[in-house]
Amino acid sequence: KGTVNVYDATTGKQQCAIASKGAAAAAFSPSGAFVQTWEKLTDELQNAGGNLRVWDAQTGAFLAGFSQKAFSKEAWPYVRWSGDEVIACLQVTNGVHVYNGRDIGKGVISKITQEKLKSFDISPGSAPYSIATFVPEIKADPAQMKMFRYPNLTEAVAQKKMFRASDAEFLWSPTGSAILIRTSTDVDASGGSYYGESKLT
Repeated sequence: KGTVNVYDATTGKQQCAIASKGAAAAAFSPSGAFVQTWEKLTDELQNAGGNLRVWDAQTGAFLAGFSQKAFSKEAWPYVRWSGDEVIACLQVTNGVHVYNGRDIGKGVISKITQEKLKSFDISPGSAPYSIATFVPEIKADPAQMKMFRYPNLTEAVAQKKMFRASDAEFLWSPTGSAILIRTSTDVDASGGSYYGESKLT
């Protein structure tokens, strides 16, 4: 009770025990070197670094914490590593923070600033690393997708505006060299469907 147990899939032996009392979700990094957990935010967790926590999967050592009040299945896992774990990304208000993926506790090493950002994703595989972001349609302003290429995160290498898009799903090719964006909205303006509208870009 009060721990998340990590087991070696080959031997079946316990690899480590992570001291997370109320973990409601857990996820491995791409190579399995790290585990992130999410618990309901409490004053105790806030004072201890946050309720979204990153751990060493071999030793169970606590590496970094962040505050993440609400949980969303669509946005989970919140911390996203590149395929080789060189960098890691976390969405924050109006942007994305980038960390050293193998030493996340050292703090932010770069960032994307984008107002009203709703979602993002990082390409799979190794360098060059691409980060895609999505801002939904708001009133008369169209939705916007941008693509950034690390380490230059101040200028987008590609961008596209679109209407009738309140959500987006990022569909990467296996190597991360190409991407499709599936956008959707709850309302089909053409009246052709009760279930909203979706399209690929």
